[in-house]
Amino acid sequence: MDNALRALCNGRYVPEGRGELNAHGVHQFDCWGFVMAIFAHFGAQVPDYTEHPDNFDLVTKCYEAACVSPLWERIDTPQVPCLVAMATIRPDVCNHFGVFLGNGVFVHVQKTSGVHTARVDSPPWNKFVHSFWRFMG
Repeated sequence: MDNALRALCNGRYVPEGRGELNAHGVHQFDCWGFVMAIFAHFGAQVPDYTEHPDNFDLVTKCYEAACVSPLWERIDTPQVPCLVAMATIRPDVCNHFGVFLGNGVFVHVQKTSGVHTARVDSPPWNKFVHSFWRFMG
C-alpha cells in the first residue's frame, strides 16, 4: 500500500464527509466520500451523490439509478478497483459501499469502526456483499 493510499485509510468517519482534512490533518469521510477518494487514487472520478447516508430510500434510489447507468457495469468477479455494494439493513437495500483492493480484501468506512479492511468472504461481510461494480465512466 503506497503512502497516499495509507493516508486515505487513516481517515475517520464523518457524516457527509468528502475527504476534508480535520485540524489534525486527518481525512474525513462517509462511505461514499471514501469510495470517491479511493477511486480517485486509482485515477477514476466517480460521481458524487448528495443524499444523506442514513436516508436509505434515497440511497437505494441512487444505487438503482446507477445500476442502469452506463457509468457502472456489474461484474461477477471483483477486480481492483471495483465498487463493493453491500446490503446491511435488508437484502434488497444496498446502503453501504466499499472498494475492492485485491486478494479478497476491500476497504470501507463505518460510523462505529472508521476506515478498515475486511475480506469479502468472511463474516459478517459474506452475508452483506450484494454485488461488484466496475466504473466505466
